[in-house]
Amino acid sequence: MKKGLTLILLSILISTSATFAQKSLKIGHINGQEVIAMMPERTEAENQIKAFGEQLGKDIESLQVELNNKINDYQNNEKNYTDLIKKSKVEEIQNLQARIQEYQKNAQQEFQKKEGELMKPIIEKAQNAIKEVAKANGYTYILDISAGGVLYQADDASDIMPLVKAKLGIK
Repeated sequence: MKKGLTLILLSILISTSATFAQKSLKIGHINGQEVIAMMPERTEAENQIKAFGEQLGKDIESLQVELNNKINDYQNNEKNYTDLIKKSKVEEIQNLQARIQEYQKNAQQEFQKKEGELMKPIIEKAQNAIKEVAKANGYTYILDISAGGVLYQADDASDIMPLVKAKLGIK
């Protein structure tokens, strides 16, 4: 879908270039993912995301150990239990399994939310730097080649990566 939209936009740009002949188009490109990967803030955010994920994993592992202990206890003592206790123990195990599943679902949602919260300012900083560089250097369009939307790129196309890196203070 994105490639199709990009193709349509590029077709429109090419077909209307005669109309806008008096104003020259200056098109640059950049790999947005590469910019973000080079930003020092990304490393700290990834460390925080990783630590958060590890804590969630430990919590799930702890619940799983509790479940395994209950299952083992039931299996080892089943012959000594009355029918009422058996029923109660089975319900307890089933409830714990349901809690673990619910916790896993919520943990995944929280992980994604945390990742978004930590990466959003970094992405916005990179986007702002790209916009500022584009405006300062008179670009009409900047294409993000990491999105896979560029079907053709001329050999002499302007890569603004060095300018954005300078703007962000990245060496």
